[in-house]
Amino acid sequence: MSAPLVLALETSCDETAAAVMEGVACLRGSAVATQAAVHAVYGGVVPEVASRQHLTHVRGVVTEALTEAGVGLSEIDVFGATTGPGLASALLVGASAAKGFALALGKPFLALNHIEGHLLSPFFGAEDIPECVGLVVSGGHTLLIDVAGAGRYRLLGRTLDDAAGEAFDKVAKLLELGYPGGPALARLDPVLAKALSKKPEDRFVTCTAFADALRHAVELPAQGPPRAPVPPARPAPPSPPPREQQTAVLPRDYPAEIG
Repeated sequence: MSAPLVLALETSCDETAAAVMEGVACLRGSAVATQAAVHAVYGGVVPEVASRQHLTHVRGVVTEALTEAGVGLSEIDVFGATTGPGLASALLVGASAAKGFALALGKPFLALNHIEGHLLSPFFGAEDIPECVGLVVSGGHTLLIDVAGAGRYRLLGRTLDDAAGEAFDKVAKLLELGYPGGPALARLDPVLAKALSKKPEDRFVTCTAFADALRHAVELPAQGPPRAPVPPARPAPPSPPPREQQTAVLPRDYPAEIG
């Protein structure tokens, strides 16, 4: 009996991807449509723009992956799609397409975890996942995970603010280097090295705070010298009480009664 054919879609952020797998070890075909140029003008990913781009590209990447694999849509045994984490409106495109294929052809649908895909990708083609500590450095997620096997994970640490990818994009935007930030910074290593040459106490790097520290290490120099402090405003004089609450103060020698 031959291994099942799986068509999987990925639309969690700004790339539309499709792949045809035969079993767990054979990649028959794949295609990716990137949106980097579309989002570059904004300096980051705009969710609504990303989802509309996925609608434009999903048919093309599916067709390209099936053509490379040499199979038709009706020959697929299982359909899958990333259902999280990611941009909600973007995830909806891939998940809806894959569910539609599965429903129309009477085939199973698999909901796939974006982060688990990153975590297990180094073991592509392996029958067993060895015990290890995995570091996931995705666009919006940076995690350190204790892996006991497939589906058995324990979170050891994660970023509290910006993930590494977010920090690179924000740093590149502050320095006006363009988008995406990772490749832009990689071309300017001296700039990044200068930003990270601060004293350790000034950049506080730990497994849960690295990316946020990276952004702050560049943010202040990029914004220029600090402005002179603004003196506090003088307190406003108290408002007079309403007329009915005002009490007349008479001189001591003023007669108590008149006439």
